[in-house]
Amino acid sequence: MHLFTTQNPLLIPPLRAATNLESLAAKTTHRTSMKDAKREFRDARRAKTAAEAVGKIEKDVEIYGFTKGQFSIIEIINHVIDQVGQCYLSISTWTADKGDVTTVLDLVNGGRVTASRWLMDLSFNRRRPDIAHRVRTIFGPDAVRVAQNHAKFLLLKADGWKIVIMTSMNLNYNPRFENFLLRHDPPLFDFHAEILDEIWKRQPSSMCEPGPGKAHTAQAFFRDEM
Repeated sequence: MHLFTTQNPLLIPPLRAATNLESLAAKTTHRTSMKDAKREFRDARRAKTAAEAVGKIEKDVEIYGFTKGQFSIIEIINHVIDQVGQCYLSISTWTADKGDVTTVLDLVNGGRVTASRWLMDLSFNRRRPDIAHRVRTIFGPDAVRVAQNHAKFLLLKADGWKIVIMTSMNLNYNPRFENFLLRHDPPLFDFHAEILDEIWKRQPSSMCEPGPGKAHTAQAFFRDEM
C-alpha cells in the first residue's frame, strides 16, 4: 500500500486533516423522514438512453438506478430539462471532459440553462489544464470554485422545481457500472445550495486559477477555512 500511494500523488493524504466540516456555517448533514417517500428503482443496465432509464419526472417520486455507462449524466440533465424547462444548474464533480463542458455551453446558448456554476477538484487544473481553462473562459471566473472534491451531485432549479441528482458519475464518458438518484426535494436542494453558496462567498475566484502556489493556497483554504 505504501509503494502504491507514493507512486500515485492523488492518493497521498494531506499533511494535515483535510477539513473540519463543523467549521462550515451551513449544515453539513441533512435528515428527513422517509415515511411519505415514494421510490422507484431502475435497473438501467439494458436501457439505451437516459429517457428510457429515468422516465417521467414527478415531484413525489424518487428515482434510483444503475447503468453500465451507456448514457452520461449530461444525458440525464437533458432529459430532466426536457420535462421541467429552463433551469439554473450547479455542478459538483471530480473531473469533466471537453465534450460535456461543450454540451453545458450548448445548453446555456440554447436557453435551456440560464447559467451554471462548477465545484471542481483541486487537482483538475493539473490533470486537465485545457478543460479547466475552457470552463473558466466559457462560464466566467466566478462560475468556478475548487476543493478537495470527490462529491458528484447536480442541482437543477426550474420554475416550481428543485431537483437534486446524486451520482457516482463524473461529467465524462463512463463506460462502467454507475448509479444515480434523482428527486424533486426542496429541503435537500437547499441543503446542497447553502453549502455551495458559502463556498462561493468565502473562496476568492482568483484561488481557482492555475499558477505557482495556487493549488497549495487553495488546499490550505479548504483545510482551514471550509
